[in-house]
Amino acid sequence: MGTLAGLIAALVLVAIAGVHGVWAREHWWPVGDPDDFRETVMGPTARLPRPIESWTVAALLAVAAALTTWATVGDEPQLITIGVLVAAGVLVLRGAGGFVMSTFLQRDSRFAVLDRRIYSPLCLGLATAMLLAV
Repeated sequence: MGTLAGLIAALVLVAIAGVHGVWAREHWWPVGDPDDFRETVMGPTARLPRPIESWTVAALLAVAAALTTWATVGDEPQLITIGVLVAAGVLVLRGAGGFVMSTFLQRDSRFAVLDRRIYSPLCLGLATAMLLAV
């Protein structure tokens, strides 16, 4: 179970890293318009990310995918396990924090609805799969 969960988590992390790479090139997928992007992906009061910020997140997600893969298929050193635990912890904070923020502060925005239904559960699911991998 842990091997499959870890590999699925790694694949999803790579895909999400790729999406952040698309955003770094200022292609506002899935909506196409910067204002709709902000409303859908970031929240109505957020500023658009600078390319370097999106590239940084993409790189961190790719590192998390690599660490998770290594922990899943290899005889991981303790440092790899620590890296996976840190990455999973960040995702738990993002997921739990997203639920709180979108439930109590921005309840009615398009972003808040998507955060409660997709973004936060995805973060928590990825964290769980990563923890199963170690």
